[in-house]
Amino acid sequence: MSREHALVVRASGAFVSATPPHLWATAGRLISEGGVPVPYFTRLALAGRSQEQPESLMEGMTALIVRHEDRNRSLVRGMVIPIDPAHRFIGGTPASQARSAEIAARNSE
Repeated sequence: MSREHALVVRASGAFVSATPPHLWATAGRLISEGGVPVPYFTRLALAGRSQEQPESLMEGMTALIVRHEDRNRSLVRGMVIPIDPAHRFIGGTPASQARSAEIAARNSE
C-alpha cells in the first residue's frame, strides 16, 4: 500500500481489500481485459439519518480518494450501507440504546 493510500485509509477509518483484475469489472468489462480500473468504496452508517448526512459522507470519501490517489472524480464509485441501530453495537450496547437521545431527536424532526 502506498503512503498516500495509507493516509486515505487512516483518515476515513476504511478497510482496504485488493481485488484481482480478473474478478473486477467496470461497465461490464473485466479490468484484466482492458476495463478501466476505478476506485470503489462502501461506507457503513446508522440508518435513519437525513439524506444530507450520507451525501456528505460520500462527498468526503470521494474527495479523499481524488486528493490522495490522484483519481478522476467522475470515476470514483461508492455506496452507503445503512445499518439498523439495533444491529450496531457501541461498547457492547446496541447503538439504538447508546444513542437513544440522538435517535429520538432525529425522529422528531
